[in-house]
Amino acid sequence: MYYLHYDETTGLIIGAPYHSAIHGKEVPVYNTEPIITEIPEVDESGNNVIGEDDLPIMKTITQEIGTVQTGTVLDLSAIPTPYIAITEAEHVDWMQNQATRKIDIETKKLVEYMSPEQPPVIITPSIDQDTADMWEALFAISAELEALKGGN
Repeated sequence: MYYLHYDETTGLIIGAPYHSAIHGKEVPVYNTEPIITEIPEVDESGNNVIGEDDLPIMKTITQEIGTVQTGTVLDLSAIPTPYIAITEAEHVDWMQNQATRKIDIETKKLVEYMSPEQPPVIITPSIDQDTADMWEALFAISAELEALKGGN
């Protein structure tokens, strides 16, 4: 299973992808209540001990809380929160369209997203006054040449 870590205010994905096989680990789960079992008593030969009513004599065994493994759970604490689980198909889609996907905060689903257009950043290098005067003169000469050629 794949997981995507996201910003909980914007839904933008900030850490991904995580996978349960790498970032998760199986942890045993133990009984939370005592387990009480009745089993037949046996003699030295391994035969059931029979009571006066011709039924096996039963003895009670109590297994205390936390002594019997009843299953496992997947510990995903290595994955930062918040995160959502995604399918294999969603993982493939996200890998191919990372810039246009985010998490819908309300539904907790991977959705298409178009980021707002950002105006281009124009960087004007600093120049000294002599260089600025030279460029101004070149632009003026260029404009005069265009005028002589019949341009505007």
